[in-house]
Amino acid sequence: MAKLQKSFKAALFALLVGSGMFAAYAVQPAKEQPTEHFYSSSYQMQNSFCADEYCTARIKADDADVYVEYKLDDASVAEMEVINVIRFNESVNAEIDRYEIQKINAAIVGGV
Repeated sequence: MAKLQKSFKAALFALLVGSGMFAAYAVQPAKEQPTEHFYSSSYQMQNSFCADEYCTARIKADDADVYVEYKLDDASVAEMEVINVIRFNESVNAEIDRYEIQKINAAIVGGV
């Protein structure tokens, strides 16, 4: 009986230590990627998919792919949001300025 109690206490202790280590790891702040100002010499729509009034597209930009969600208003882009930028199979924390957004919008309108 004493041996069973020791085994139970050891298992309970291991469980508590393990859950404490997990909790400590879980509350650590995520390491942020540095922000990169994103520029490209050209943008070209590779593919798009539309459901109802919103569409998603993959835009080729030099050595990266820009994934966007957009909504068209007649022949222009009414709304557009960059979902992700992928370069060399890794996500890039990209800051895209207004001029680059205009070039992406032109690629969307030209590629539709």
